[in-house]
Amino acid sequence: MGKKEERASIKLARFEILPIFSVIFILGLQFSQLSDTDLTILYFFLTAGAILISWFYRVNQKFSFFFLIFAGFMSGVYYGNLRISPAVDSGEMRLFDQSQGTMTGVFSGEYRIFRSGRVSLRLRNCTFNTASQTISIPGRIPCRVKSTDLIPEPEQVYRLTGKLQFSTGQRYPSFAATSIEHISNRSPLHEIGGKLQRKLRDGLNSVLPTRHATVVGGLLLGDTSQIKLEDRTLFRETGVSHLLAVSGQHLMVLSMVIAAILHLVRVPPVSRSILISAFLIVYAFATSGSPSIVRALIMYISVAFVLHFESAPSSIRPLSIAALLILFYDPSQVAEPSFILSFSAVAGIVLLRPMFEDYLQRIRLPLLLSRYLAVTFAANLAVIPFSSYLFGGFSVVAMLVNPAIIWVFSIILPASFIIGVVSAVSGSTGLFLAPGLSLPLDGLLSFLEWARSMPGGFYQTGNVPGLMVALAYGALLLWAGLWNRRLILSHSLKAEPVRIVISSDKSTEESEVRTPSTKNLQESSRYVAGQSREIRGINRESANIFKDVSAIRNIDSYLLSCRRRSLKGFNQSFDHDLDVQMLSIENQNLFHQLADLDRQVLANEEFRLMQAQIFLLALAGGELLGRISAHLYPEPDPAEFSLDLAVKDRYLAVAILGDRLLSSSLLTRTGSQNLLLILSRGQTLFSRGRGQLQRMLKQSDKEILEQHFSLRRDLLAWCHEFIEYDIEWRRRLQSQQ
Repeated sequence: MGKKEERASIKLARFEILPIFSVIFILGLQFSQLSDTDLTILYFFLTAGAILISWFYRVNQKFSFFFLIFAGFMSGVYYGNLRISPAVDSGEMRLFDQSQGTMTGVFSGEYRIFRSGRVSLRLRNCTFNTASQTISIPGRIPCRVKSTDLIPEPEQVYRLTGKLQFSTGQRYPSFAATSIEHISNRSPLHEIGGKLQRKLRDGLNSVLPTRHATVVGGLLLGDTSQIKLEDRTLFRETGVSHLLAVSGQHLMVLSMVIAAILHLVRVPPVSRSILISAFLIVYAFATSGSPSIVRALIMYISVAFVLHFESAPSSIRPLSIAALLILFYDPSQVAEPSFILSFSAVAGIVLLRPMFEDYLQRIRLPLLLSRYLAVTFAANLAVIPFSSYLFGGFSVVAMLVNPAIIWVFSIILPASFIIGVVSAVSGSTGLFLAPGLSLPLDGLLSFLEWARSMPGGFYQTGNVPGLMVALAYGALLLWAGLWNRRLILSHSLKAEPVRIVISSDKSTEESEVRTPSTKNLQESSRYVAGQSREIRGINRESANIFKDVSAIRNIDSYLLSCRRRSLKGFNQSFDHDLDVQMLSIENQNLFHQLADLDRQVLANEEFRLMQAQIFLLALAGGELLGRISAHLYPEPDPAEFSLDLAVKDRYLAVAILGDRLLSSSLLTRTGSQNLLLILSRGQTLFSRGRGQLQRMLKQSDKEILEQHFSLRRDLLAWCHEFIEYDIEWRRRLQSQQ
C-alpha cells in the first residue's frame, strides 16, 4: 500500500451536554407549573422510558440524542410537580381567614422597619397552628409584626402569634402578628452567619451616618430593608441595583483581596482555595441568601475544583452546575426575578464578552480596558430583555455607569467589611477609619444622582410579550455563534500549514511544519537571525517525539488513565533553585503536583515517571508561554500558538506548545541577546526532556529515573533564571515610563 496523506483540520470543542440539559430541565420546570399534578407518576415513567430507549439505541446517535433531550424535559416536569409548592387552596384558606394562632417558619430574604415601628418580613416552610388544627402553607408568607425589638436573622426559625388573613384572588395568605420569638437555629453555620451579620450591621451603624450605614448594609450584606425608597429608586434607575444583591461581583472582590493576603503569607494554592471557600461560605450565610450569592459561591467552588483536579476547563459548565444545584434544592427559584437576572448576566459575560472584547480591540483600545468594558457591556445587554419583561423598562445609562463605578465598588466593599469587623471589636478605631469610607460613598451617590439626571437614562418599555424576549435572546445567541464561527475560520487561515505523512505499516510517522516567511522576519537584524538559527540548531534530534502523532496519542491516553495523587501531607524536600512564589497560580499548583512525585514515589510507582516528565515540561512551557509575548515585537497572534493535533491532557498540550515555541521562528522577534541565550539553554533542556520521554516509552530503569531528576533540577533552575529576567525587564520598562 502506498503512503496516504492527512491534512490538519481545525478541532472544535466537544458538544457541551450539561448546559443543554440545564436549559431543557428549566423548560420542564416551567411547564410543570401548567401541568396536572395528578400525572406526576406518568412523568416519572416517561422520563425513565426515554432514558432506557436512548441507552439501548446508542447506535443511532441522532435518535438517542432526541430521547435524551426528551428525558431532560420530562425530568424537569416530574421534579417540578414533585417539589414546587402549588398555590394554596383558596377554599381551605377562606375557612381559616381571620383565625387566631401561631405561624412558624424560616426567615429568608430581608425585613423592613417602618416609621411606626412595624416590621415586615417573609417566612417559608410555614406551619399555622390554630385551636387543635395544624396546616402547612407553601411558598413565602408575608408577615407583619406590630412592633418588636427583635431583629430577624437569615435562615433562623421564628414563631409569630397573631391572625391569618386571606382574600379572594390572593396566591398566598398573609399574617398579622402581635409578637415574634426566635425558636431555633437551623444549623451551626446558619448561627455563625446570623451572628456575623448582626455584628457587622451593628458595627457599621455605630460609626457611619444613617444613609451611609444603610447603603453599606445593602452593598455588603444584601440587606436593603433599611435603605430609603429614594435610594432604592436611585440604584434601580441607574441600572446598578445589582450591587445591592450580593452576587459574584462581591465574591470576586473579597476573594481577590483574601487571595492577595494569603499569597503574601505564602499559603500554598490548594490550602489558599480551601480557606477562601470556607470564608465565602460563612459570608454567604451572613447575607440575605439570594440566589445570586448561592450561584456565585457554587461557581467559585466549581472553578476551584476544576483548577485543582484537572477537569476539562469550560466557562459555561460551572454556571450550569450552579443552576442545577439551586433548582434541585428549590425548584421554585426558576420563577424568581433574582435567579433569572443573575444567571442572565453571567451567561451574557460568558457568551458575549469575547465578542465585545474583540470589537473594542479593533478600535485600538488596550487589552485590559477592552476586557473591562466588554464584561460590563455583555452583562448589561444580557439582562435588558428580561428586565424589560419583568419591570417594564431598562436603564440605558447603566451602560455608562457600571464601568465607571466598578473600581469604586472594589474599594468600598473590602473597606466596608474591614470597618465593620474593626468597629465590632473597637468602636473608637472604627470611628477613626470611617471617614475613609464615607468619602468614596459620597462620591458614588453623587455620581449616581448625576447619571440619573441625564436625559433618556431610563427607558420605559411597558408590557413586553414573552415571545419578544425569546426572540431577543435568540438573536444574541445567533450573533455570538456567527462571531465565534468567523473567529475560528480566521484563526484556521492564519495557522501554520501542517502536513502529516503516515507510512502504510504505521511504524513511523513524521510531521513537517512549513512556516511562511513574513515581512517582519525579513526586517530582523542579522544578529537576531543568527541567534535564532543557533537556537533551532542546538541539540536537534533526528526524531522529535512531539512530532510523532502516534507517540503523542499514546502518551495522551496514558496520562488520562494515570490518576493524580492526593497532595495531603506530601514532602517537598527536593533539590531545586526555584522560588515557587514567582510562578503563576496555575503553575504553583503544578509545582506542588510535581514535588509530590519525589524519588520514593517514583521508585514505588514507576508508571508515574512519564507523568512527572510531562508535569516538568508543562511547568517550564507554561511560564514561557505566559511571559514571552511581551518580549516579542510584534506580539504573536493566538493562532500562532495553536496545535495541529488535538490532545485531551492539558499539561501535554502546554509541553508541546512550549517545545514548538522554542523551535519556532517567533523568537526572531526579540532583539535581546541575553534573552536569546536564555532561550537557547531552554531549547537544549527541552531537547533533553524529549529524548528522555522517548526512552521512557521503551523502558523504565534507575538510570532514566536519575536522568529525570537531573533534568528537573536544571529545568527548574532555568525557569527561575527566565522568570527573573522577565521580572527585571518589566521593572526597567515601568521605570522608563
